[in-house]
Amino acid sequence: MTDALRRAIADPGSVHAASRPLTPDDVPVYSQAALDRAVAAERARVYAELGNDHFVIFAGDRWTVGHSAECRLSGHMHECDYHAAVARIATWHDPGRDGRWRIDAVDSEGLPSLVRADLPGDPPAAQGETP
Repeated sequence: MTDALRRAIADPGSVHAASRPLTPDDVPVYSQAALDRAVAAERARVYAELGNDHFVIFAGDRWTVGHSAECRLSGHMHECDYHAAVARIATWHDPGRDGRWRIDAVDSEGLPSLVRADLPGDPPAAQGETP
């Protein structure tokens, strides 16, 4: 990387950065494989930082799914298997199910495996088995 490119990146509005236009020689060339690895590594870092779990919140006769970072960023929430699995069990109201749950998996029958995941400050939940 040239000094001109370093200055332009460090302070795009500086006098030094604008002292001469950047040329193709200033920009390093990377192979497609290297770029693909960098993109995959950054995606994994974002998922690790934001979390990649799905959650469902039951409140009375209503419910909502909190989709994972991957699901949100991919733009495929409308095709989400986790959402469809919760919809299969959310047809009846179970007061013991109210609260926040992490969706750990979807079984072979398309039903979710739920683990209570209330947030700090939430009212105490009834102890018991997964619904």
